[in-house]
Amino acid sequence: MVPDRCVFEIDRRLLPGETGLEALRECEQWLQQRLGNRVEFRLDDPFLVDPALETHETAHVLKALQQAQQPVLGSPTPCLGAHYSTDGSKLAAAGIETIVCGPGDVAQAHTNGEYIEIEQIEHAVCLYDRLLQNWGADV
Repeated sequence: MVPDRCVFEIDRRLLPGETGLEALRECEQWLQQRLGNRVEFRLDDPFLVDPALETHETAHVLKALQQAQQPVLGSPTPCLGAHYSTDGSKLAAAGIETIVCGPGDVAQAHTNGEYIEIEQIEHAVCLYDRLLQNWGADV
């Protein structure tokens, strides 16, 4: 038995500077190149566009964070763009220097076994305290 159609969903994350419409067009083009006229590209609700978060390496808030990390964690951790949904991307899109920083591992977030070690929370409290102290300083 061969079904007359197949339906699938795509979860496509946006790159910095990319729009949801550009990503949709890219997906449609990719599918049509492989399946030709046999594909019907449809946009159904719900549809969520969440811009990528990428803070410029010269941002004041990022420099303050890196200075705060040194005494707490021993060295600054690499600062990467966020490939997951965060309210921070909306703030950044509005022109507000934004970072996402918190205890734990994002790979554990929103899972059945989600947890954060007490030591990680203690480090975060120290880090936030130092970040606020550095914020007013010329970093």
